[in-house]
Amino acid sequence: MIKLFFLKRYKSICTFFLFLVLILKMIAAKGFYCYNKKDNSFAYHHQHESNYNNNKYYKNSNNLFRIKNGIKHKKKLFIVNKSYHVSSVDKNNNNLLYLLNKKHVKKKINIFQLKLNNNCMNKNVNLERYRNIGIIAHIDAGKTTTTERILYYTNVIKKIGEVHEGMSTMDYLDIEREKGITINAAVTTCYWNGSAKDLGDYRINIIDTPGHVDFTAEVEKSLRVLDGGVVVFDSSEGVESQSETVWKQANRYNISRIIFLNKLDKVGANFDACIEEIKRKLNKKILILYVPVFEMSNFISTIDILQEKLIVYKNSHDFQYEKIPEQYYNIFLKYKNLLYEQIAEKFNTFLDKYLNDVTIKIDEIEHYVRKLVIEEKYNVVMCGSALKNKNIHMLLDLIVKYLPSPIDSIKNYKNQIIFKHDVNKKGEKLISRDFSSNNKSLRRKEVYKVDINEHDKLAENREKVILPVSRSIGTDSSSIGTGISSSSSSSSNVDNPSCNPSDSNIKLESFKNDKSNDENMKEKENSFNLYKTNKEAISFEKEEKKTFEFMSEELNEKNIKDYKRKVVGLIYKIMNDQHLGNINYARIYEGQINKGDYIYNNRTKKSEKISKIFFIHSSEKYELENARAGDIVGLVGLKDTKIGDTLSNVFLRVELKKIKDIPPIISFYIYNKNKSEYEKLINALIKIKKEDHSFFYHINPDTKDLLISGVGELHLQIIINKIQKDFNIPIIYGQPQISYKETFIEKVEARGKYIKQSGGRGQYGDVHIIVEPMYNYTEQEEDEDDASNMEANVEEEKNNDKQNCQENTDQNCMNIDTSEVNNNIIIKNEITCGAIPSMYFDAIYTGIREQCNLGVLYNSPLINIVIRIVDGSFHPVDSNEHAFKLAASLAIREASRKTSVRLLEPIMNLNVSVPTEYLGDVISDLVRKRGKIQHIDESDEFTKDISARAPMASILSYVSDLRKITKGRGNYTMALHRYSLVPQYIQEQILQKKE
Repeated sequence: MIKLFFLKRYKSICTFFLFLVLILKMIAAKGFYCYNKKDNSFAYHHQHESNYNNNKYYKNSNNLFRIKNGIKHKKKLFIVNKSYHVSSVDKNNNNLLYLLNKKHVKKKINIFQLKLNNNCMNKNVNLERYRNIGIIAHIDAGKTTTTERILYYTNVIKKIGEVHEGMSTMDYLDIEREKGITINAAVTTCYWNGSAKDLGDYRINIIDTPGHVDFTAEVEKSLRVLDGGVVVFDSSEGVESQSETVWKQANRYNISRIIFLNKLDKVGANFDACIEEIKRKLNKKILILYVPVFEMSNFISTIDILQEKLIVYKNSHDFQYEKIPEQYYNIFLKYKNLLYEQIAEKFNTFLDKYLNDVTIKIDEIEHYVRKLVIEEKYNVVMCGSALKNKNIHMLLDLIVKYLPSPIDSIKNYKNQIIFKHDVNKKGEKLISRDFSSNNKSLRRKEVYKVDINEHDKLAENREKVILPVSRSIGTDSSSIGTGISSSSSSSSNVDNPSCNPSDSNIKLESFKNDKSNDENMKEKENSFNLYKTNKEAISFEKEEKKTFEFMSEELNEKNIKDYKRKVVGLIYKIMNDQHLGNINYARIYEGQINKGDYIYNNRTKKSEKISKIFFIHSSEKYELENARAGDIVGLVGLKDTKIGDTLSNVFLRVELKKIKDIPPIISFYIYNKNKSEYEKLINALIKIKKEDHSFFYHINPDTKDLLISGVGELHLQIIINKIQKDFNIPIIYGQPQISYKETFIEKVEARGKYIKQSGGRGQYGDVHIIVEPMYNYTEQEEDEDDASNMEANVEEEKNNDKQNCQENTDQNCMNIDTSEVNNNIIIKNEITCGAIPSMYFDAIYTGIREQCNLGVLYNSPLINIVIRIVDGSFHPVDSNEHAFKLAASLAIREASRKTSVRLLEPIMNLNVSVPTEYLGDVISDLVRKRGKIQHIDESDEFTKDISARAPMASILSYVSDLRKITKGRGNYTMALHRYSLVPQYIQEQILQKKE
């Protein structure tokens, strides 16, 4: 009975226990939900409000969950191991209640709270206090660690997450945490008011960039929209390969930089050696403001040159200023004099004070240093240890004091503008008019300004004057203005000798009356002309006002703060979100953009609506109502966008310079295990290509393989991992096959005869051909051609490369187009005397071409040959098109048996850029790969450019070899040159592998 009861009542018992558990949880929480009739809302009330309000975590948070009148209140997100905990709060609440049962947290967690209402949305920071910076460096220099400390000390996060533990805030991708490196350039924002809390609030927008060479494109995109940067160096390694690369990228965009010598606590750290290497390789103009103090090779403290104090840390977070000990005072004087001398070289006022021993205030020195950093591109040097939390406060002070704001970067922004003009509602270009006093139209408008009452009077006069004017003056416009026509006509009547003398008295009286009428007519005509002129002036004024509404002033330091200006922005990054679609990361340069506005894309020539605007913090997004000049935000709603697109107001046409493309240098073939999901794979590649402008994909026309191309092996491995995990597509990948070709190197005759008899009507076809090579492949002639044409080809190749870079900015140099090469077969018909009827010629041509495409040696196409059809025979009954098609194919095979067929391999043009110290090693490595050096140029004092040609089979993985030889400092590009003969011994090896 009991069993039957439980079987029948099982569902109801489960429901009862569920309700019981909920009630017990509410009692344990010491609170309950209740319905409020006044507010028509549900609210959570605590039983002990007095104790509840005394707790700093619960204060001003009485309503945890509240929906009032159907309106959702603002939400805040708390992130715990990538899961979202939403708290809905009242508008007046400043603090949030965060309840988390630690029993449910299995892994070690990194909890952070972004105070969006206090720190981001409601903080009005002037544009002068904006800082858009990037953290750039070589891999493992400490970029993400430095960013993590910055977020911690600016109260954005509550706990420091370490990179080696996979808990850093900015490295939010799973693959980033697995490998311990930054792959995606992440954005965040923080506020800083100085280490002494005396500077006022500054807003710092930060982009943490990758350091690996395979992700140089992420750094390029980020630096394009930044005003300043912090370049982090490993003090034990000095200037590394990627440090040089990012430095050159920052030079390209004229970005002001702070040098942060990190890892001074590491064994082997050498401050002086780093300074000398930076001066030698990067920039001689550096200003040292902080000097480390070592004791037995241990980093213990730092000397602040401007404050003339010693920074001593009590513990891992707290520090204090102390007097400089006598033993370190000479070091301080050395760097102080050096700094003052550098400033005095540029500013005469400072020089006078310095020479006359006048006391110079710190604020004045900071003013001069800021001018040198922004205008003269000096670099301020800072030192410390991010892992040990040393000198991060001072680094933040340097960022807000010396790096430029968007106002200081107006000149850089203007240099990026290709064209800019206003348009009207029809899209027509508006040209700014001359509103000076010399403008006749303006003078006319000013002269004929009249009151409204005068217009009414003129209108009445116009009605009276219409008929007389039409009778007396006709259509002469000049007479209207002067009134001469009527008087001249009357005078002509008086002086006319043919008039009747008996009517003279009558005419005299009428003449007097006409004269008075003429005077009235003149007044009326003049008033009508004045009315007409004023009407034109008013209409002109209205048109000018309408035009002036669409005109925008030239950007300067004052009107950039006017957020009513027409908006201008640049998309530098695109990320695909599972729920929101494409999020376009954009930098706003001018004006303000609101949610719901339409914005014009200069590339597509279309306007699209902004549905949402997001404030970005790492992987998290917070919706905003608008974005202003200086902001870096995410825009949702734009469908047809690409990286580098310029966005503007619908009445403004602007084109900014594109972001430089990073050419791919390595390819993999991929295909999905499930052939039915091929379309799904292509859609995934399209989305990845939209996000990453250094990634390409194409289909090899010879091997029919789907190839993906990128900057390096790690780059492609990350993309493959993304396809498999994010898009759930199982794929197989590997190095691509070489597109070999085949050719004849000697003249040969062959006959192909196809005869088949099967007891009825048979098949008969007979074709006689001569195959000869199109070119002479002797090595001596090839070397002579190379020597004679080398100089001419060098200039042509340089010009072609420049044109290709300008015209085809989105070109995939790894997509080797061999369509013209494949068609390089000439067939000549030399049959005479009707040996083969003309009806079979098409079949013979088809048979020859099909066999040439299939190949005869390595299943590779035959190219660069001339085939002459010289003879043949046919049977009047058994011959047909199929028989002659097979006979032509047999003739090609027979020709290959009579002579040797050789393989052709693609030869690539290589442009290798290497440091001078590695030149010999790179050249010897290219020679081992069967490469031929064409010429060597000197690009600058420390870099050499090598132009070479090498077979593609030898340089498939050249990117790895080159980076090993040059320690990551070398790079190259390649393009197809032509097909050349494979050496005999290598051909034998290739054929053996095939067997």
